[in-house]
Amino acid sequence: MKDREFLWWIHNRLITVHGENENYDYMHKFRSVIWTVPAEQKTPNVSGLEARPMKSNLALFLRRKSDGKFYRGARFWRWTKSWRRASALPENFWKAMVLPRLLWEKSLGSHELLTLDEILSAEADRP
Repeated sequence: MKDREFLWWIHNRLITVHGENENYDYMHKFRSVIWTVPAEQKTPNVSGLEARPMKSNLALFLRRKSDGKFYRGARFWRWTKSWRRASALPENFWKAMVLPRLLWEKSLGSHELLTLDEILSAEADRP
């Protein structure tokens, strides 16, 4: 499905399923955005890390040094042993949102930011 068709599908679903009023300002804006998307543009689907491993170092994981658990996210501080269930977010997000809280809690030294490549190489080194 092309991107514009997909956005129209979302638009129509908002109206028919969720009962949004098509005359509201944000629906007018949404239609304007839809029309700016090139008609032939098609973005490939991504089904997750398992099917398509991330090769970029742009996404970082936060790991607690005491038990090796990764930050999972959500509304509260949640941790998971599996990096596959952890939050992989850009460095600027960690620096702007999460790290200031750790500094406030004075526990920044007990955490580390890791790239996916660093995690995978550490897993490969394990017996």
